[in-house]
Amino acid sequence: MKCSSIYTFFNSIRFKLITFIICIMLPLVILLIYNDLYAVNLIYNQVTKSYEDLLSQHMLQVDLSLDILDKYFSSVLVSDYNFKVLNEVSKETSYVTAVYNLSTRLSQDILGYRLVDVIFAYFPSREDFIYAFCSSNGNYQEREKVKNYLLEIINTKDNLEYYLNADSWLPVRIGNQYYFIRLYKFDNSYVGGWIKVQNLLITALDDEEAVILTTDDGIQLASSKVVTVDPASLENRGKRLYFMVTKDKYLQVNEDSTKGPFKIILLIPTRKILARLPYLERINTILVFVSIMLIPLSLVIIRKIVIIPLESLMNAMKKVRDGDIQTHIDSCKTSNEFKIVNETFNEMIDQIRNLKINIYEEQLNKQKLELEHLKLQIRPHFYLNSLNIIYRLAQKQEHKLIKEMALCLMEYFRYILRNNLTFVSLAEELRHVRNYLRIQEMQYAGGFTYEIDVPDFLLDSPVPPLIIQVFVENSIKHAVTLDEPIRIFITANYEKINGKEFLKILVRDTGKGFPDEVLQRFHEGVYYENGVQKHIGIQNTQRRLQLLYKGEASISLSNDIQSGAVVEVDLPLGYHSLN
Repeated sequence: MKCSSIYTFFNSIRFKLITFIICIMLPLVILLIYNDLYAVNLIYNQVTKSYEDLLSQHMLQVDLSLDILDKYFSSVLVSDYNFKVLNEVSKETSYVTAVYNLSTRLSQDILGYRLVDVIFAYFPSREDFIYAFCSSNGNYQEREKVKNYLLEIINTKDNLEYYLNADSWLPVRIGNQYYFIRLYKFDNSYVGGWIKVQNLLITALDDEEAVILTTDDGIQLASSKVVTVDPASLENRGKRLYFMVTKDKYLQVNEDSTKGPFKIILLIPTRKILARLPYLERINTILVFVSIMLIPLSLVIIRKIVIIPLESLMNAMKKVRDGDIQTHIDSCKTSNEFKIVNETFNEMIDQIRNLKINIYEEQLNKQKLELEHLKLQIRPHFYLNSLNIIYRLAQKQEHKLIKEMALCLMEYFRYILRNNLTFVSLAEELRHVRNYLRIQEMQYAGGFTYEIDVPDFLLDSPVPPLIIQVFVENSIKHAVTLDEPIRIFITANYEKINGKEFLKILVRDTGKGFPDEVLQRFHEGVYYENGVQKHIGIQNTQRRLQLLYKGEASISLSNDIQSGAVVEVDLPLGYHSLN
């Protein structure tokens, strides 16, 4: 027994397919993933390390140059004799000589600071702005813009303390350019300098790479090429990051400055990095070729295990569908699952062949015909009463009421003659009931009033046609008299009984109610008395519900505590739909 169970398991189509897929695909997938991850990680580590060293060395040189400039401004320049002379009130001759000497020194000193664009000294007492510049950096118009910007800050003292108290070089946008500005105050004089941000970028790069200089908040100050970057993607990032710049993917390397609130970001296209993977490409090519070669073999195996047995089964089922119930599936060597399916199919065909199909179909047709007959059954006296009403209205020349009566009758007969519908919505049934009640109001003027109370969410519920009208008609026939007007109440509610959802319809009136013998006959299932049919409408409705709901719907008759007949109909919800 144990050996048989083991054989059954190993001979199953499930085990065969899973084993085949695992044996063929898993090694290839693992090898591809391993090679890709290993090669990509190795190349990225090497590229990142190389560019980190390059960027760190460049930033070290920038920070060192800025530090030397800070020391120059704070100690060397202010200790110059000419600076002291200009900072004091002196003779005109001495002042002019000191201006010349200081200007000469600034011109000589700036040659040693190639990074800075301009170094300056400003003496507000005589409004002398003495500066020196590198001829290779900027032009006269740019220098005048920055100079005027600084003079406005110093003279108006607008944000002056912000620049003087800063412990680093500050980025400032002047026109369309960003500059780093450093400003010191000694006694009544000012010294400092500025650098165009573009000058701090690395220049030794190819055309595909990009260098961006940003603030610590991610604001882009300068770049070596025009790139579109979301500032949030450049903020607080690590040194290895992939993000989208336009439609390309880049590797990002950062380096923060210690001398200012800025950092330099180097962007290397990943396509350039991955281009250094020739060996991986060769391996992938071989794997792809092997995978392609395995496809025909896989198809042959799958065809033998799955496709051929399925085709045999489908061909047999098509023959049965076309009426050939003599067909069988020939036994062959196949998986256990298909063996069970084939044997079950053959047994099912044998059972169908032995059934009395014709008798069964006749019974179904008889039930359908009976259902249609019960649904469309109309009392002959309704025709006569309707014609009598129209005749009396015509005698009185009530043309408006005649028109209304004709329209109501048209709608009435149109509804009950729709024999192609097994179910209608509750809203349609209630609309028909109102139409029917209006016809009866013209016959029994003042003989009754009615009230319909149904929640809106139940109006789309499917119900059999004429299910409510039958009981309303019963109330009018047996309860309405000319002595005292009655009231008819129609309500519908939702109930859940034993986990099942029901639509509970209640029709009651204020008449005399059902006679005791009628209630007894209803509960006993007796609808005939002395060969005369009584309460045929209730009988037909109950039989219709049995056919439509297979015994799950119910009707109950009772009398109200005070007076009047009460009819309760429970219809299962979700059993049928309007589609």
